[in-house]
Amino acid sequence: MKKKNLKYIILIVVISFALSFLMELFFNRNVLFLNNTKEAKVLEVHGLEKKGKWYQATKKDSYLIMKFSTDYMNKLRFDYQSKKDFLWDIELQDEKISNSSSELIDQAIRKFGKNIPNKPIRINFHEKNIKVSNFYIDNKIDINFIRLLVMISSCFGVGILILYRKTFLKHLEKAFLFIAILSGGIMILTVPKNVFVSWDDQIHIKHAYEFMNSEFSDFSPALRLITTHYKIDGDTFQTQEEKILVYQELNKLHLKKSQDKIQVNNYSAKYNRVVYLPFFIGFQIAKGLNLNYITTFILAKLFNFLCYVLLMYCAIKVSTYAKKIIFLISLFVSNIFLSTQFSYDPTIIASITLSIALFLRMLEEQKLSKKYWLGFIFCNIWASLPKAIYCPLLLLVLFIPNQKFDSKKQAHLLKGVIIALTLLLMSTFVLPMLSGSVSGDPRGGATNASLQLKFIFSNPFRYIKILMKFFILNGATLTFGEGAFISLSYINDCIEPIIPFIYITNFILLLYVVFTDKFDKKLISNKMKIVFGTCFIGISVLICTALYISFTPVASTTIAGVQTRYFIPLFILLLLILKPTSNHKQDLKIQKQNIFLLLIPFLSLMITNFLLVYMKIGI
Repeated sequence: MKKKNLKYIILIVVISFALSFLMELFFNRNVLFLNNTKEAKVLEVHGLEKKGKWYQATKKDSYLIMKFSTDYMNKLRFDYQSKKDFLWDIELQDEKISNSSSELIDQAIRKFGKNIPNKPIRINFHEKNIKVSNFYIDNKIDINFIRLLVMISSCFGVGILILYRKTFLKHLEKAFLFIAILSGGIMILTVPKNVFVSWDDQIHIKHAYEFMNSEFSDFSPALRLITTHYKIDGDTFQTQEEKILVYQELNKLHLKKSQDKIQVNNYSAKYNRVVYLPFFIGFQIAKGLNLNYITTFILAKLFNFLCYVLLMYCAIKVSTYAKKIIFLISLFVSNIFLSTQFSYDPTIIASITLSIALFLRMLEEQKLSKKYWLGFIFCNIWASLPKAIYCPLLLLVLFIPNQKFDSKKQAHLLKGVIIALTLLLMSTFVLPMLSGSVSGDPRGGATNASLQLKFIFSNPFRYIKILMKFFILNGATLTFGEGAFISLSYINDCIEPIIPFIYITNFILLLYVVFTDKFDKKLISNKMKIVFGTCFIGISVLICTALYISFTPVASTTIAGVQTRYFIPLFILLLLILKPTSNHKQDLKIQKQNIFLLLIPFLSLMITNFLLVYMKIGI
């Protein structure tokens, strides 16, 4: 490293820390010169009985009226004892603010940030037999270290991307590695350490922990607790202090030795579970080291995230003409978010993206490289084992000219193997459906796969009409909609204000990249674009049909359960079709470089991270 660059890096670090601390002080501006705590003076009690230091509720609806010798209330704190969760609310200047507290902890710490010009406030409790005490207002400076970390990382990231912009723009795989690890690592820390955050994560965490086990699992009490939605709810723990308290309790529960075994009832084929391997490795390492709940939770997600990063890094590195497209897709907020959660969709997306990048590279090479076609086959198998609907992508090999192989015999042999593999993988989806062994997705309501298949075969033209209507109404949203670029599943509300901005900027940037760099027409001919289009339409039909069979009530006129994330793996095919081609070498050499290619994805991710903390979703 050059001394000049080292000086710049040190300067970036110093500026990042300074700016971030100033911003943190700004967030504490209302208490900057208060720095005090004020105990309550209880004026009136209704429905509570004083027992020592505690007020015990003797009726379901009770309240305390109290007064504080201060004009501002940053945080209200009080201790409590309860054997179950309870509701309470606070009345401040004609405003009633509803709250709930959990039996898991014994303190309520709520941020209000309200002016209370020395007026009484009323706190209502809606449960019997709870005990409360020690009410006071906390107006001390409150440094949120996770928020501070997000701001420092954001400033540092922008500085490094600008400093090394030439290197990063020349080697986009290195830029991806830097942006993904920095933003994704922060996201793992900021997102709540529980499930019901991303789609079906309460199911995925069980499958990841059980892996190949089909009968019983030794889930710890903590892991069992977080899969019970009403017990670990983001609305219950609203401040950083409360989240830390509940995580401490979960750590204690996780390390308790339990002899109980829970019934798994996971009788699906074992090949469907291979995709959970990264999570399982994390769980096993944590189990071997006897790590606490939080570390176990983070480690399991970290291994899946690193798997996604590795696959996408290889896809960007191996690609030539589609490098920028893959770079931007890999840094979609929706992809990075899911890759840091209990979801196997990101590794499927990354595997398919890498397989398409390898296919393009095979088209480009004079002679087929063994590592490329083996990698292509492996990536497609990895993606198709849990979701066989993507296996037709294997058939792209059939369109590689025979002269690229070592011999005609090798070409025929490999293509024959590919056809056989495709049929085998497709059978893992089709045969269970035809045999009637699949009854339908239990989350889909009144579903029945066998009856739905019977309906499709009995009314083929009616089903084609249903498909066409569905694509006309939803096709654009599912492929180019907001959900593809930025989505945080169940906690999407926390970023609602910035979704249009991030979506529009990233969408414009992607279109700019697609239409400014051209493909060699010899590589991607019009015939190949037709192949890509056919592949996209065919797999899209399979996706919708799979969800119509397993998730949609019998004979429904629409298709339920179809989400954008199922189409993200195919997004690159659409962009390759749109990408212009040229025969002129001069056109192909023009590779427009722009710092916004780096900054827009990075800032989109870091703004998302910041809002997770600011909106009290993260720790």
